[in-house]
Amino acid sequence: VTPLAAAVDAARSPPPDAGYAVDSRIVTDAQAVAACLRIANERRVLVEPSCGAALVPAYAPDLLPGVFDGCRTVVIQVCGGAVVDLPKLLQWAKDLGVDPLASRGE
Repeated sequence: VTPLAAAVDAARSPPPDAGYAVDSRIVTDAQAVAACLRIANERRVLVEPSCGAALVPAYAPDLLPGVFDGCRTVVIQVCGGAVVDLPKLLQWAKDLGVDPLASRGE
């Protein structure tokens, strides 16, 4: 968990013996913020970096090869950001050197 994504509530993760396959990966704050910008552009939804971290494999599968290997269906549940607004998201992008226009997925 990176500093911006520290809001992830790990306590809500299923226990290791719950029968779920768990594949943990680490993403950077910059990758998480880039994913936040992309979903904001594509879906008009603002999400916090903790949610953006979950979107990185979908938006940049080359960064995390093999994440979806063997999956027929992938569902990524996102929630709105209670503590994020566009100025804050753009400030995080600036602080991390993320080009907001490069996150458009075009």
